[in-house]
Amino acid sequence: MGIKAIAISMVIVMALVFILYRPVRNKEKIRTKLEVDYFEALKSKSENVKDVGILYYENLGLNRDSALVEIEKDLLA
Repeated sequence: MGIKAIAISMVIVMALVFILYRPVRNKEKIRTKLEVDYFEALKSKSENVKDVGILYYENLGLNRDSALVEIEKDLLA
């Protein structure tokens, strides 16, 4: 593999990183905010723990039933 091929590969990778940075970062900001809200609700034993937890776990990719199971585990821990 020549230096030209390595340089071209690096430029392509850098371009992909710059193109995909913003959408991935926005998703991560949303996920982080939901995670903070959920764990704050758990810590304060808030009444809306299940609602916040369902939003958090659905954002992670779980369905509603699996989210409720995970919330129950978190409440018992």
